[in-house]
Amino acid sequence: MDSKYQKLQRVQQGSLSLRRLKKYLALYGVGFFFWVAHLWQLLLVQLKYIDTTTNHWAWRWTVGLFQGEPPPKVYPIVYAIDTVGLVGFLIGLTYVIYWIYADCYCESVETQRKVSFTKQLGIAVVINVVTYGILRLII
Repeated sequence: MDSKYQKLQRVQQGSLSLRRLKKYLALYGVGFFFWVAHLWQLLLVQLKYIDTTTNHWAWRWTVGLFQGEPPPKVYPIVYAIDTVGLVGFLIGLTYVIYWIYADCYCESVETQRKVSFTKQLGIAVVINVVTYGILRLII
């Protein structure tokens, strides 16, 4: 057997139809993720505005009185969480795309007909752009 086929077949082991459904849903859900990321960015802008315009009087009279420090800023912590989430998303998306490539290749070898990986990515891009566009129009 083909060594590339054996290597990629190991990637897709398990309950194939269920795994295939999950991976394709993950790939087609990228547009929803971008919409949530847009809402998250709006939240970050609002947090930064609140942090810069509030005088934090409660902080100064409680903890700040003993520490002598300015009040903490919330938005740098949230930005760090946002960055970690983006890195996790990119790693997960890379794995999903690799898994779908392996699935298309193995299905092509097993059924002796061409299963287009490029077509799957094209469909995913169109679905994600439409999803993101509709969600942005709603909110």
